[in-house]
Amino acid sequence: METFIWGIGFGIIGMGYFTMGKKRGSSTFLYSGIALSIFPYFVDGLWENILVGAGLAMIPFVIKEG
Repeated sequence: METFIWGIGFGIIGMGYFTMGKKRGSSTFLYSGIALSIFPYFVDGLWENILVGAGLAMIPFVIKEG
Protein backbone atom coordinates (compact mmCIF):
# COMPACT_ATOMS: atom_id res chain seq x y z
CA MET A 1 0.00 0.00 0.00
CA GLU A 2 2.84 2.40 0.81
CA THR A 3 4.48 1.70 -2.54
CA PHE A 4 1.24 2.65 -4.27
CA ILE A 5 1.01 5.94 -2.36
CA TRP A 6 4.66 6.81 -3.09
CA GLY A 7 4.07 5.95 -6.74
CA ILE A 8 1.13 8.32 -6.90
CA GLY A 9 3.19 11.05 -5.24
CA PHE A 10 6.06 10.67 -7.68
CA GLY A 11 3.57 10.56 -10.55
CA ILE A 12 2.14 13.91 -9.45
CA ILE A 13 5.64 15.38 -9.22
CA GLY A 14 6.36 13.94 -12.67
CA MET A 15 3.25 15.55 -14.09
CA GLY A 16 4.40 18.90 -12.71
CA TYR A 17 7.90 18.44 -14.13
CA PHE A 18 6.45 17.48 -17.52
CA THR A 19 4.21 20.56 -17.59
CA MET A 20 7.08 22.81 -16.50
CA GLY A 21 9.35 21.28 -19.13
CA LYS A 22 6.83 21.91 -21.91
CA LYS A 23 6.20 25.52 -20.86
CA ARG A 24 9.87 26.41 -20.38
CA GLY A 25 11.21 24.31 -23.23
CA SER A 26 13.43 22.43 -20.80
CA SER A 27 14.16 18.91 -21.99
CA THR A 28 15.64 17.93 -18.61
CA PHE A 29 12.38 18.65 -16.77
CA LEU A 30 10.34 17.15 -19.60
CA TYR A 31 12.16 13.81 -19.66
CA SER A 32 12.44 13.63 -15.87
CA GLY A 33 8.69 14.16 -15.67
CA ILE A 34 8.05 11.34 -18.09
CA ALA A 35 10.40 9.05 -16.18
CA LEU A 36 8.82 9.96 -12.82
CA SER A 37 5.37 9.18 -14.19
CA ILE A 38 6.35 5.81 -15.64
CA PHE A 39 8.92 4.27 -13.28
CA PRO A 40 6.50 3.14 -10.51
CA TYR A 41 5.12 0.53 -12.91
CA PHE A 42 8.53 -1.13 -13.19
CA VAL A 43 9.97 -0.82 -9.67
CA ASP A 44 8.85 -3.13 -6.87
CA GLY A 45 9.56 -2.52 -3.25
CA LEU A 46 9.12 0.51 -1.07
CA TRP A 47 12.75 1.57 -0.63
CA GLU A 48 13.62 0.99 -4.26
CA ASN A 49 10.64 3.13 -5.25
CA ILE A 50 11.71 5.95 -2.91
CA LEU A 51 15.37 5.86 -4.00
CA VAL A 52 14.66 5.79 -7.73
CA GLY A 53 11.98 8.47 -7.41
CA ALA A 54 14.19 10.77 -5.36
CA GLY A 55 17.04 10.29 -7.81
CA LEU A 56 14.84 11.10 -10.79
CA ALA A 57 13.37 14.12 -9.00
CA MET A 58 16.86 15.55 -8.37
CA ILE A 59 18.13 15.16 -11.94
CA PRO A 60 16.86 18.55 -13.24
CA PHE A 61 18.58 20.34 -10.36
CA VAL A 62 21.87 18.46 -10.79
CA ILE A 63 22.01 18.74 -14.60
CA LYS A 64 21.78 22.41 -15.46
CA GLU A 65 20.75 23.36 -18.98
CA GLY A 66 22.74 26.22 -20.27
